[in-house]
Amino acid sequence: MENSKRQNTETSIPPDFVFDLLARLPVKSVIRFRSVCKLWASITHDPCFVNLRRTRSITQSYNPNLLISFYNPDKSNQYLLRANHSGGPATHLLTLFNTKPCRLTESVDGIVTSFMYYDSISYLDKRAYSFNPTTRQIATLPADAQTTISDPFRLYNVYAFGFDPSTEKYKVLNIRVNCLTGIAKECKILTLGGTSSSWRKIDAVPPCIDCRWLHYCQRCVCVNGVSHWLHRAWRIVVAFDFRYEEFALIHLPKDVSLFCPDDDEPAMLPLWPDLIQVDGHLAVVIYEPCKSVEILVLEDYRKQVWTKERILISLSFCEQQLVPVGSIHTGEILLAPCEFGLGPVEMFYYDVKGRGLRSVKIAGIPEWMISDGSAKATFVINHTENILSLRAIH
Repeated sequence: MENSKRQNTETSIPPDFVFDLLARLPVKSVIRFRSVCKLWASITHDPCFVNLRRTRSITQSYNPNLLISFYNPDKSNQYLLRANHSGGPATHLLTLFNTKPCRLTESVDGIVTSFMYYDSISYLDKRAYSFNPTTRQIATLPADAQTTISDPFRLYNVYAFGFDPSTEKYKVLNIRVNCLTGIAKECKILTLGGTSSSWRKIDAVPPCIDCRWLHYCQRCVCVNGVSHWLHRAWRIVVAFDFRYEEFALIHLPKDVSLFCPDDDEPAMLPLWPDLIQVDGHLAVVIYEPCKSVEILVLEDYRKQVWTKERILISLSFCEQQLVPVGSIHTGEILLAPCEFGLGPVEMFYYDVKGRGLRSVKIAGIPEWMISDGSAKATFVINHTENILSLRAIH
């Protein structure tokens, strides 16, 4: 009897009306209503509906989320939490069990990937994962069963994650670098949700000699479908365009000195020059000897025109060292601690125009997640919601 009533309900409501109704609902409601009936599940999984919600989330999201990830070596677990940029409680989203430390990418249209961070080449587990914090799904990326490398155990795997706007597909790039010579041996692409779930080799390789620097980059930044790595030794930025699947080089201004910490200043570690995004632009963070921070913003991408912004504050004014993570939807630059312990996590936002600071606190991180009272954190800013099911792209 109940089944017949449900079937009558499905047939009595026009699909176009249901589509329009679901398109206006909050994301949490859409995910919950997928279990109402087959029609609603079909509509909310339809690529047109998913793309519509994704576009709206990007263009109309005035308050995106902050993702916090950290690793507990005692439990071998990687945790992912979500918080509001304005502070408040953090919500536990996902746990990656029995794993090595993972390096998280940026949030690309609501999807995040993580790759193993290798402390040595002897660690052969090369698993990679994709996350959808909105649906709280985890998926393991397919392994590359075929390789043309004669000795795969002497390789660094450099990964990048991006979105191809021409095909509206997510792509993963894998650069295999010889750990002895630094030469990139081959590059492969995995298209998520494509006709094939296998890796394919591309002709392009990074146009630089020693690619080991790419492996040690703290952050790979994706801006407008292009991933970027900072090559500190050559003072260049290596770029990969996911649409054309090509590499390019971006040169830093000649008068820029990439000050790096040396053995005499262990307290400066890990403050190496790094990449972030500022208001939709690529930017380079340089930590100066006086402990101020200079940010170079690539205002004109084609002409490679850089502008400078100097944060004239001492980053030692709080108990922990602060690191610029990038700008949020307000235009402010997030300054987050490298580590956090038990209790609320204090972060700061720098107003580029007003040159002022404000602080917020993130609370609610359980004690059982943190090992030895402290944890090294990775922050992912500007995460927008995406109802895409990872089953549709794996």
